[in-house]
Amino acid sequence: MRILLIVILLSFMTGCLSSFTVTGYSGGTVIIYCHYSTEDRSCEKYFCLGQNSLSCEDQIITGLKNTWQHRGRFSLYDNTGGNYFKVIIRQLTRQDEGTYWCGVDKPTLPDSYTKVELDVKNDDCCEKSVTETAFLGGEATIRCNYPEDHEDDIKYFCKEDSESDCENKISDTYHEKPRRYSLSKRRRKRFYTVTISDLTEDDTGTYWCGVETSRTEQRYITLITQVKLRVIMISRSPATPSSPTSSSTPGTSTYPVPSSISPSSSTSSSSIPMAFVMIMVSVSLAVLVLTVIVFTVYRWKCNKVQGPASSSRQTSSRPNTHPGNSEEGDQDYENDPATDTMVYIGTDDAVYQTLNPNTAIQDSTYQTLNPNAVNQDSTYQTLNTNAVNQDSTYQTLNPNTVNQDSTYQTLNPNTVD
Repeated sequence: MRILLIVILLSFMTGCLSSFTVTGYSGGTVIIYCHYSTEDRSCEKYFCLGQNSLSCEDQIITGLKNTWQHRGRFSLYDNTGGNYFKVIIRQLTRQDEGTYWCGVDKPTLPDSYTKVELDVKNDDCCEKSVTETAFLGGEATIRCNYPEDHEDDIKYFCKEDSESDCENKISDTYHEKPRRYSLSKRRRKRFYTVTISDLTEDDTGTYWCGVETSRTEQRYITLITQVKLRVIMISRSPATPSSPTSSSTPGTSTYPVPSSISPSSSTSSSSIPMAFVMIMVSVSLAVLVLTVIVFTVYRWKCNKVQGPASSSRQTSSRPNTHPGNSEEGDQDYENDPATDTMVYIGTDDAVYQTLNPNTAIQDSTYQTLNPNAVNQDSTYQTLNTNAVNQDSTYQTLNPNTVNQDSTYQTLNPNTVD
């Protein structure tokens, strides 16, 4: 009985109000809440390590009220409105184990303390760090494992902010607004999943899977697995992007490309690839060259076939032979009009006939030079000396011709006018 009274008396003399044990995990973080009375709001607070509160070594102390203080792996924030200050210890190792004290410095009275026993464990159930990748506008599903000892504790999921604090996003007792976070527990398998929907670029950051232990005047949070989340835009390449996978093992899950992705990602895929344009241009040029070659060969063959036929249809020019003197001067027309003419064989009605002496063409305007041809109606008669042209305006130059009605008579000296 006396021993109990001595212990109680010593506790009041040293100002020790309470004590509790905090469990952390190697590589993780613990957040310890140290409560104090309302009248101690203006006092300085500190967190020290040592077996005795009177001789413990300060790890970190407060400065300005309601502001963060940092020292190495330790951070401290004095929340005077909530009558507590919280201490964060990061990157835990087994060397961090020991007895700590949450102290309130009272200038005129003995300091008040809360004893904290820190225990650091190694547990193979949980990974220390994982990385997740998700698409903008989609959702991310993160799997959080926890040790068996924390099966009944509050499941906790938070995000580190610029002050290295971890802001609670969702837990068994809290939901952020708007409620883009959802938590689902699997007690038998000792894990829970957190789903973040409608992802934005601001969701990129560092998160923590943990558990919270909360009792009267005894509260701490154990952060077990660090989750680095990266939110990216969907790929714009023509190929369909593969579903992102976690760089971790069973501690995390995968998630598909969201169906709500903005259609802007499809605009680039609708553009024609440069390779396709080059192929089309090459094909067009090949077709054009082939067409020119075929046309050239066709023209060459046509000319080759028509060549012999054309040469057989040409005739050489013949000199005009006129009996008598062709240089005598009062004649209006003296030369033969049908010289050097090209005609086509076998055409009965041609204007220009061949020079074949045996050809008989009755209606030709210009007759052949055949002396035996009989052309009754020709305006211009042949130069045959035996021809009889009674009605011709212009008579032949035959001296034996008798032209009774001609306006112009021949130059024959024997002509009777």
